Amino acid sequence: MSKKTQHQTLALAGVFQAAHLVNQIATEGKVDNGTLAVLLNAIFVQNPSSIDEVFDFKTFELQEGYDQLTRYFERKQQNSGVNPDTIRYFLSILMLSIKLSKDQGMMAQLAEGIKASSRQKDHFHITHESVVAGLAQLYKDSLSSYRFRIQVTGRPEILKNDVNADRIRALLLAGVRCGILWRQLGGSRWHLLFSKKKIAKVARQQSPRPR
Repeated sequence: MSKKTQHQTLALAGVFQAAHLVNQIATEGKVDNGTLAVLLNAIFVQNPSSIDEVFDFKTFELQEGYDQLTRYFERKQQNSGVNPDTIRYFLSILMLSIKLSKDQGMMAQLAEGIKASSRQKDHFHITHESVVAGLAQLYKDSLSSYRFRIQVTGRPEILKNDVNADRIRALLLAGVRCGILWRQLGGSRWHLLFSKKKIAKVARQQSPRPR
């Protein structure tokens, strides 16, 4: 197993974890703060010398991402056992990441916004409502301007709550960050089409929880 494939799979697990949490908040109104912190931290690591600075291979907070990545690529996708909305968010985040990777102006805008949020993060903890709201606003001001938008569905009373809405947008931004990382590591749509079994195998082997 090549290091490149390992690293790409780790980044994809991050995307799936973000997609899973978006769906969880939209339908249940809850999220684990430890997992949220791991994903939000990825946003602030802008120029890592290695992927280890973004995620650890045995980060237990990415467990669900690894599990769902394995199920999605191991079985027939329509019968994977993964929530259809989670799959839709996963694929949409990757599409948005590909679009963003070709837009240097938007990348620069996001980098500046992340710097501003980083200063705020230094005064509060990373999952503080003010930090999350800042990241959510950055998502609205940048990626939401694209014609292609990620439509989140769930319980209306949950989605109308500002804290939940901010967490969802911040997680979408974190998912896009993981998608960009996947691209930087050599990931492409061709891998998703023709390397399903390899991705599933690597995800199963790298999973923090023995299976």
